[in-house]
Amino acid sequence: MNHVYLIGIHLGMSNLSAVLIDAKDGREISNGSVSSDIIGNGENPISIRIQLISSLFKNSSILPSDVIGIGIATAKSLEPTIISNGKLIPEIADAIGFNRDIIVTANHIDMQVSLLAVGIVESAKMLMIMGETTYNVILDNNNNPTQKLLGAVRTDVAPGYTCYEIEQSSVGDHFDWFVKNCVPESYYREASALEMTIHQLLRSKAELQKVGESGLLALDWWNGNKGILKNENLSGMLLGMCLDTRPEEVYRALIEATAYGTRNIIEELRENNVLVNELYATGSISRKDPFMLQTYADVTNMDIRVSLTKYAPAYGVAMQTAVDCGIYKNIQECKNVMGGVMTYVYKPIKENVEAYDKLFSEYKKLHNYFGCGGNNIMQILNGFKKKSDI
Repeated sequence: MNHVYLIGIHLGMSNLSAVLIDAKDGREISNGSVSSDIIGNGENPISIRIQLISSLFKNSSILPSDVIGIGIATAKSLEPTIISNGKLIPEIADAIGFNRDIIVTANHIDMQVSLLAVGIVESAKMLMIMGETTYNVILDNNNNPTQKLLGAVRTDVAPGYTCYEIEQSSVGDHFDWFVKNCVPESYYREASALEMTIHQLLRSKAELQKVGESGLLALDWWNGNKGILKNENLSGMLLGMCLDTRPEEVYRALIEATAYGTRNIIEELRENNVLVNELYATGSISRKDPFMLQTYADVTNMDIRVSLTKYAPAYGVAMQTAVDCGIYKNIQECKNVMGGVMTYVYKPIKENVEAYDKLFSEYKKLHNYFGCGGNNIMQILNGFKKKSDI
């Protein structure tokens, strides 16, 4: 088999990542990432990119000159330190050892090319990109996209389709806020003694509970609701606490709240004639939190498949580059070789599904009451807060 090497680069909001791929068999040869905070702390952005890309060739017989194409996906406008006039800038090309005329494809949206990494190039398959926030991304071939849903855009990854990008603006951030502000020191000591992170300890305790056992229900609006309700002035809510409520019970309620938020998005899509028949996950949370993925499967009553690659935007843009370079005729042909999902599938547990159906109906009542005009107390309180900040 002849080898054809490509690199995918993701310039994300919270991290930079890159993958080296053999486009002929889809094999991910190496990968790497670095936090965007490093650049924010004054590190030279070009130097950081050179180090990240160069690391892909360590302990490998593959040379930079063997790479025929580079794809770049970004969450925002492409930074001028990467390319110039459609080419990799000489400083980066020469430092790493690329041919100066290497093919570079850019201006790809990270959320959209992530769909390719799990093999989504058609309607009715929703991808959850799970991290500090979650972006729920789905293609639809309806030529009259509903304007009620935020984030309906045309997409280059599947010409003729509408791509919906619906944000849940507080997921991983939601949990980090809780562990930093609401968990007692004794839990941290216990986690240390067990050689676990605080998140791992809380999850291990939370998964011992039965659905509804805590008596808690939360609204996942710690950072507003930027998706269905499009209202950043909404705030989080936790209902049902008492003197014997434990940290792990609150932690579980917050996880469940984000799952209810995802189900609400799925139901909203369906009500607007956008089919959602399959559910996929990628992002940092999808690979390190089986309990959360199982909760989502139970709440949505849907199987969940997880991306094979750890870096879906970088891998997905490499797939797009394989087509742009002519290695494959189209993305349909490409996906038969590249990308995919893990063999393990999170499947709904019947008794949990039945219990969560009842809890979701209560979540929906709270959602409509506080988010759809029944009671504007959240906006009123937010107004007081803003006045006090002046």
